[in-house]
Amino acid sequence: MEQRKYSLDFIKVVATVFIFCHHYQQYLGGMIEGGLNFYGGRFNFGLMVEMFFLLSGFFVWPYVKKIHGGMSFKSFFLHKAKRLVPMVCICAIGFQVIVLIYYAIFHRLEWYFNTISIWELILACTGLQKGWVYAENIYVNYPVWYISVLLLCFVFFWVGTYICKKLHTSSRYFYVIMIFWGLSINSYDINGPFMSHYNARGYISFFAGVLLASYFFDKKISLKESVFSFMVIAFLSVIYIVKPECFDIRIEYILVFVFYPSLIILFLSDGVRRLFNFKFWKTAAGICFNGFMWHYPMLIVLLIFMEKIPDAVNRNSYPGMCVFLILTLSVGALSYVFIENGLVKKIFK
Repeated sequence: MEQRKYSLDFIKVVATVFIFCHHYQQYLGGMIEGGLNFYGGRFNFGLMVEMFFLLSGFFVWPYVKKIHGGMSFKSFFLHKAKRLVPMVCICAIGFQVIVLIYYAIFHRLEWYFNTISIWELILACTGLQKGWVYAENIYVNYPVWYISVLLLCFVFFWVGTYICKKLHTSSRYFYVIMIFWGLSINSYDINGPFMSHYNARGYISFFAGVLLASYFFDKKISLKESVFSFMVIAFLSVIYIVKPECFDIRIEYILVFVFYPSLIILFLSDGVRRLFNFKFWKTAAGICFNGFMWHYPMLIVLLIFMEKIPDAVNRNSYPGMCVFLILTLSVGALSYVFIENGLVKKIFK
């Protein structure tokens, strides 16, 4: 059995916390004068989502062998969807309930949750809210668009791998085509079914992760590879600090094709893996995933609190951000125990 890569769980945890901080400042306007800003600052921490896609693609690599061995689309997709879609549905309903509470208290809605719509709730509950065929922005638990596009990436992954199997050719060719499709969508600003900016972010990063795994998933990382990866990370970091304008054009591609893969390779090396070789990081990653699913509703809960007691928490401060992190991770822990590993597992037992 493949040993779990706890060091990559650590990366998930850090990236997710960065996303929490990013959305806190984006939606609650918590800009901190003279401090590190996760939204509107020098670096766009929203690009941590590309890391999520990259890791999702990396971890799906073992299914190539299973598909070649006869794994059906139904078996593959249901295995992936039964963890994601129930959580998407439960959190969408929870989000809408909290929005209704906000409206009942203040008799208004904010720009980032500006509708109360049964149709949008239905789409959100199915996991089809972004990237499939419906073009409108759906603000029901909006950050979960990542899950919607991820499910679509799983579909293309199985179909492409299966076709390549039938053609007796390497599936890597298909993964490269998917990356170039994503690049083309961005370059020509294409917008249509299965073709949008959100799709492009998923296709490029997810299939880059699959390609990375095809070379490094089962490989023992050598000392030279570890040192080289560290040097790449250090070099790009120094250049970004000293001369950030060098990254003004398509920084996301530098992250997806160079920086993030180097970070993953470094964290797969024996020395770094030993540092994080604790089951705690698996649990922490699970809590952070659940926190991600709930963090948008928790933003509204905190907003209600801030508006009812405006002097209690200064939103333009790190303490305000910490309150949000504690709230979100606490709800994530409860959700991890009682919903994902409780209710959902009982449903699919």
